[in-house]
Amino acid sequence: MREGDDMEFEWPSTCTQPELTVGKTYYIIAKDGTSFTEYYGMTRVRYQLTGTALVIDPEFRPLLRSIMNNFVKDLEKNRGCNN
Repeated sequence: MREGDDMEFEWPSTCTQPELTVGKTYYIIAKDGTSFTEYYGMTRVRYQLTGTALVIDPEFRPLLRSIMNNFVKDLEKNRGCNN
């Protein structure tokens, strides 16, 4: 996944869900995705965003924003996880 890639989120209608705004930055921490191929041949990845997934709005709290921004800088510097 790269910056600017489109993402689509799906939740069961019986689960609570965050209100996501198109074009706004969120940090999503979830289990690894599962690859699948659409009927027209495009390979996509589906991420399970229910259960233990976290959707974080970095604007919610200044301290959280600072911590997440530093985390993202480390990910960019290391080109992903460093372990």
